[in-house]
Amino acid sequence: MHTLKSFYKILFSAVCLLLLHSSMQAQNINGKVVEWDESMKMEMPLPGANVHILGTDTATFTDANGKFSIAASGSSHARLVTSFVGYQNDTTTVTTSSAIKIILQKSVQLKEINVTGKQDALASPKSVRSIRRKYPKKKY
Repeated sequence: MHTLKSFYKILFSAVCLLLLHSSMQAQNINGKVVEWDESMKMEMPLPGANVHILGTDTATFTDANGKFSIAASGSSHARLVTSFVGYQNDTTTVTTSSAIKIILQKSVQLKEINVTGKQDALASPKSVRSIRRKYPKKKY
């Protein structure tokens, strides 16, 4: 009877360790990054968007369909930061292993950009036309 009790204690401990170990393993977070296209009234994928786990060096990019997969290790939740040029960054807390969808909003677009400059008094003025003539376009 004593050995059977010891056996069950060891078996219970092994099962607990196995469950603890499997919960600490890296889980893959799968998802899709999209934007809402108002003119077409539909979601459009954002290929090449950057997705990284906050506070780590773990990052990935979305594929041509806006989909990504990233490994989050040792935590029951992860904070994903998603960025794409021309869009506002998004921070999402993920607590599940099911697929997620991240919708990015467009940033404020500039209507006009004014560039001002000053020419050095000693430099000789050059026009854009003279620069283009100096470096002609190659024909293949």
